[in-house]
Amino acid sequence: MYALDMRSGDAARELEATRAVRKLLSVERNPPVEQILTHGFLPFLIGQISRESASPILLYEASWALINIGSTTHTRALVDAGATLPLIHLLLHPSAEVREQCVWAVGNIR
Repeated sequence: MYALDMRSGDAARELEATRAVRKLLSVERNPPVEQILTHGFLPFLIGQISRESASPILLYEASWALINIGSTTHTRALVDAGATLPLIHLLLHPSAEVREQCVWAVGNIR
């Protein structure tokens, strides 16, 4: 369901789907990272942070989800999927909150 909402073209649905995925990844013990990757959410998250027209809150939520993926043993998935350059590009974003999330996400890439 969330994958369809992430690419719906409706900003509110995309934001809510992204937030829902981020919340799933934010659980303290055993976040479902493998399931998120298996169901193909990573390309959507990267696509969202790559869009020039994305709202700061969408960028914030998508970047936070990427932080949660990068803080696990699946860090390499971020690199392989091409998250590094969009995250680095967002370090220049006007929103301090977006920049902070991107710094954390890039910092998880080792």
